Amino acid sequence: MFNRAKNSRDPLVFDVFCTIESKFPGSVLFVNEEKMDCFLGGPRELDIITKKCIIEVKSGKKVRKGLRQFEGQKRYAESRGKIHIVYAPKMPQIARNTYGKMGITIVSNYTDLINMMKEHEK
Repeated sequence: MFNRAKNSRDPLVFDVFCTIESKFPGSVLFVNEEKMDCFLGGPRELDIITKKCIIEVKSGKKVRKGLRQFEGQKRYAESRGKIHIVYAPKMPQIARNTYGKMGITIVSNYTDLINMMKEHEK
């Protein structure tokens, strides 16, 4: 997993992986994993999968097509008994508010990510 995180197209995935592993050693199960999604009818790439969470990492400000992706990942996570969290430190506040109203959990810093995970990773 370390190598998959280190070699990710998005370098922020590695930083998030390291942060999670430092707080919850051994909780990361997969990084940049493709899983079959019956809702999508094909494979879905998931950035970080832990024992209880699926975390999508967004390093940029671009949020186009994000809602459809986030909703699909959330449905997939819930179908697996996991919570879905989007870690997006650069996402504009207006986008965070809009997605939040639609039930998508978005955090913008490591403290909030870890606190959100503490509720579930036990």
